[in-house]
Amino acid sequence: MASFFCFGRQRKNSAGSAGFSGTLQPSDIYRPQNDATSESFRDAKAFCDQNPVEAAQNLSSSDLQRIRERGCGAWGLEVPRPSSDQVRPIQVEDCKSDTGQFLRVTTFSNPPNLGDPELCLLSDLPIIPGLYGTNGSRGVYYEVTIEQMAGMIAIGTACKPHPMWRYPGWDRLSVGLHLDDFHIFCQDPGFGQEYTSRLSSIESGHTIGCGYRFDNGSVFFTYDGEKLPDVDFDLYRPLDGREPRDVYAAIGAEGENVFEVSFGARPFKWKEGNDRAWMMDSVVGTTMPPPYEC
Repeated sequence: MASFFCFGRQRKNSAGSAGFSGTLQPSDIYRPQNDATSESFRDAKAFCDQNPVEAAQNLSSSDLQRIRERGCGAWGLEVPRPSSDQVRPIQVEDCKSDTGQFLRVTTFSNPPNLGDPELCLLSDLPIIPGLYGTNGSRGVYYEVTIEQMAGMIAIGTACKPHPMWRYPGWDRLSVGLHLDDFHIFCQDPGFGQEYTSRLSSIESGHTIGCGYRFDNGSVFFTYDGEKLPDVDFDLYRPLDGREPRDVYAAIGAEGENVFEVSFGARPFKWKEGNDRAWMMDSVVGTTMPPPYEC
């Protein structure tokens, strides 16, 4: 089944940044100096000021039943609510192949006078449910396979509510790898940081993965099955008095793109991700959630 929605914001060209050192410090200062317009930055700042981060919640009985029945196939992408200034359609299809289930996402360009706005799709279930223990798992992981990237795609994680017109990594409690310049962002509306020279081009058929490690709170990415360096910002663990948060997969897009999203219902290219220790449905049990395990 396909879902359609529209949205609208304008984007500018990207710029350079400093190199990645292996440890990324989250930015606590809003600096409107990235790829987006100043209007987009101001709107996002106002959105975050007016909408506090949601507290972690127990999954509903219907969500738990869905996970029991479908495993990792229970995870999908949430369709944002349209607003009056939204223009361009997005298509999300639930697909199956011989190897398993995946989501196929198609984004389209606006007419030239309207520009190509960004959007951010979040998973409809948290990939890290904040009130649940790790249940012996090593982490969680998902993949995006590129069919066409005539525009721009970003992959990462975020908490709700997240401004739907902003890439992951630009705003609070979010991290993102942006595939136009391969810079990595963590709560950073600036230019981000260079990540790794092992990631230098994106073509049709390439797969980018995003994972989170429970042992140290780091996020990492993969490229066609090869694990890339950990990003050690430890943004989500409930340490030092921080409240537990539900964390969602976050995929940004702009312009004409086609890509597939797998949450584990078909085999991952990163072979270690196919171990049960990395499967999302292994984190959520069928009983009341245990205390969070660091």
